[in-house]
Amino acid sequence: MNLSDRSDDDLLSDIAALVESHRELTARLVAHLAEIEERRLHLLAGYSSMFDFCRQKLGMSEGEAFRRILAARLARRFPVVYSLLAAGSVNLSTLELVREWLTDENHAELLGAVATKSKREVQGILAARFPRPDRPSRIRRQSSVEPLSEGRWRIEFTASDELREKIERCRDLMSHANPSGELGVVVERAVDLLLVHLEKNRLARTVKTKRVRSNSARESSENAGESSRTPKAARVTNAVRREVFERDGVRCTFVAEDGRRCDSRAHLELDHVVPKALGGSSDARNLRVRCRAHNQLWAEQAFGRERIEARRRFRQKKSEPLRGEGQGGAHESRTTVEKLHLALRGLGFREHEARRAIAEVVKMHAEPEALSLEQALREALRIATAA
Repeated sequence: MNLSDRSDDDLLSDIAALVESHRELTARLVAHLAEIEERRLHLLAGYSSMFDFCRQKLGMSEGEAFRRILAARLARRFPVVYSLLAAGSVNLSTLELVREWLTDENHAELLGAVATKSKREVQGILAARFPRPDRPSRIRRQSSVEPLSEGRWRIEFTASDELREKIERCRDLMSHANPSGELGVVVERAVDLLLVHLEKNRLARTVKTKRVRSNSARESSENAGESSRTPKAARVTNAVRREVFERDGVRCTFVAEDGRRCDSRAHLELDHVVPKALGGSSDARNLRVRCRAHNQLWAEQAFGRERIEARRRFRQKKSEPLRGEGQGGAHESRTTVEKLHLALRGLGFREHEARRAIAEVVKMHAEPEALSLEQALREALRIATAA
């Protein structure tokens, strides 16, 4: 674009107009994202999350997607955000800073206090209003993954003393098979074993040995063991679970109208084509693999969104004591525990295992809100993996 023919006054006038229009476009973009998420259009288009939709469909960078989705969700909760963005009173970076502290009661006043402020000024306002305990000095290296050459990657992460000692012990014990002591060999062997454990729990996969019973005998044994615990109509046997996951390629099977199949391989669940509540069976023909988002979308389509959201709110209310009530009800404690729960579930722990570990962590600390997520996760993992 050649602007050499524009006068100085024209350039200054143009840039002011462009900034104003950019702010208005940002507010409109945020409003569109909010409405797309509200209507579940990203799910219907075959994406398991708004983040994937923004990255893959709209071509946004990771940072762009994160900040705009965050602003969209805040704006749906606090509609004044739209006008503040359009006017330039707040920007996406400011919203990222204040997101944890906004409530129905304080949002108007707090957004007004941080309006037009710099990042440093906003941080000062938040520190004065919501003081947190001092943190020890430390040097922290974030996780990073970087390609080095074809098929080779450099991976760095921060480890606790306990993890470092475990890795070194594993390296020493397998020195006969890994004389050079290469850590990549140690980590790969550990991940192989973890995959066997996770695939057994999540996909019902079994490791074949030399002494393998026939499929019919093994499945009869598995089914007999499960039938003693679960009603027949509600039971999904291990044999059926294996069959469905293998048939569907361990990937969400949702297909959009344009033929795009959801590419999610995380948070996978077995979904009943005809819901159990409507008489659907639990055999392979009535089951399919869906990511959690598309499983919930189907539930909303089958039973109505209001009913599903009411059920979700009920479950959240039941788990409220786990989220820090009785410990002062601190906002930071609740959000930390929520993130801790998601982290444990994402690592493959079952619901009751995650809840037990979180309850123990909360019980151990008089002020759980002072815990960082990293500290809380370390303690929860120690509890959850204890023999």
